[in-house]
Amino acid sequence: MSPHRLLYFVKRLWHIGFFTASKLLYYRLKKIYFKYHWQDKKKNFMPIPAPLEAPLTVTILGFGSHTFSSTAAIDWHNDFFTTDSPANWTTHFFADITIPSNQHLDLAAARVADIKVPWELSRLHCLHGQSVETVLAILSSWMTNNPFPFGVNWFNPMEVSIRAINIIIALKHHTGSPELSATVMAQIQELLAYHASFIEHCWEVSDKPNNHYLADLVGYLHLCCFLDITKYYRKRYQAWEWIQKAFKQQLLPDGTSYEGSTAYHSLITELFDLALVCAKEHKLPFEEELYQIQEKMHAFIAACTDKAGNLVLIGDNDSGVICPLSSQQPKHSSLIKSNPISTQIEIKHFPHFGLTIQKNNRCMLTLRHAASTPKQPTGHFHRDEHAITLSIDGIPVFIDPGTYVYTAHPAWRNAFRAASMHTTVVPAAHTTVPSNLDLFQLPKIACGKTTIYRHCQMSTNEIVITDTVNSIQAMNWYWHLGPSVQIEMINAHQWLLLYKQHPLAEIQHSLPLHLETARASTTYGSYSTTLILSGSAQAQKSNKMLQQCRIVLMR
Repeated sequence: MSPHRLLYFVKRLWHIGFFTASKLLYYRLKKIYFKYHWQDKKKNFMPIPAPLEAPLTVTILGFGSHTFSSTAAIDWHNDFFTTDSPANWTTHFFADITIPSNQHLDLAAARVADIKVPWELSRLHCLHGQSVETVLAILSSWMTNNPFPFGVNWFNPMEVSIRAINIIIALKHHTGSPELSATVMAQIQELLAYHASFIEHCWEVSDKPNNHYLADLVGYLHLCCFLDITKYYRKRYQAWEWIQKAFKQQLLPDGTSYEGSTAYHSLITELFDLALVCAKEHKLPFEEELYQIQEKMHAFIAACTDKAGNLVLIGDNDSGVICPLSSQQPKHSSLIKSNPISTQIEIKHFPHFGLTIQKNNRCMLTLRHAASTPKQPTGHFHRDEHAITLSIDGIPVFIDPGTYVYTAHPAWRNAFRAASMHTTVVPAAHTTVPSNLDLFQLPKIACGKTTIYRHCQMSTNEIVITDTVNSIQAMNWYWHLGPSVQIEMINAHQWLLLYKQHPLAEIQHSLPLHLETARASTTYGSYSTTLILSGSAQAQKSNKMLQQCRIVLMR
């Protein structure tokens, strides 16, 4: 362990206190015991007899689609969009599997194998919408190729939990099918019992728990309610209590996720919905307060959705979904239909998340402001203070870049969360994120005596962004254009924005701007080449700068 890493853990231990540290140590020892117990053992699952063999096409996030010749030929352990998946992802004991650091990659290099490809496939979203025969064939293939607890699909409790949820929901849709005989159900019950055992020994606990822990809990609740085992009947009540406590810890007073990401807020909203449905179905103790929390969570999603149903991206986006069935996840377009946007300008402020939204029947403008506390995990934040996003007529005009990949290309992962990839103003010295920074931490940077005031004013036909900066440093301005927007230069201060060759808006800026190429990702695993307008300025005498951008609507 490097001295820097050791110092980080010492400071964190001092901060969290004795009680929390003792609790974390207990769970750590529990996991160590589990690893010691299973390291020389392997549980091979009996495949379900006589499965139907047929081709299967799967779509994995933004990586693309892939067709397997049969369910028996499914490659459960590798990133089949590349050729360099580590061999230990297939055969090794779960605790011995490693994710390559890939720190050698520079921005010119292509991504390498991404562990999220086999993880995403093994969430078993592909079970839904299939015949019962195909469901059993897919399960049989997975059971044959994934002995417990070996291989990459037993590496992460969150993935184990999501897989369990999808198996249980898929089976419920085929309740009463003669193919689900007592023998077959006994095999599936055994498989799911090992899922439950893995979760309860390998909780993803932390002094700053995140969406992983919530997924662990919700998956465990589903397992406790599904398994026909006495001890899990008792544990469902405990799991439900833990879920309520965990959500209250991770939700801010304005009903938003404390991870600083709208996409991850959407993910934990889906988890909350699934937990409520499961608890209600099994008649677990229920408080009306939970419906109020749920309403706040969905209200934030509705506020962050433009007229075309696009959820504005703030922070990381791994395109995560727990269960792809439409009845189990919020649909952004349906939220808009049930909450029609007024022709008047509406302003919604989420002070704890750090987001202000102005919206009318044509535009949606968001402004990001500092709101995080030391108790929040920073792994999914971006350096996006003072950043705006803008949607006009449902077309993303100024954007947050999203997330291309995580471990498969650390240099691009950190580039995507840099200030220079956002529509913001920042000291020139703080535009980038170091390529060797921990992929799931984002420490704050001190701007010295620099102060930035960004004022956003929306009217019917124009939007005015006024920046007042007090600084002795050079400052950079960035305007990251959405991938579907074209641009024509009128002069260095005036630029025409077009959509499908039709004028959309005109930018009038007090600074001379120039174009740079960049990247943006609306779906994890893929990216588009985009454009950024940028400019620089430095105060001459009083250290005070005033810059203004006027966006005049053309349609």
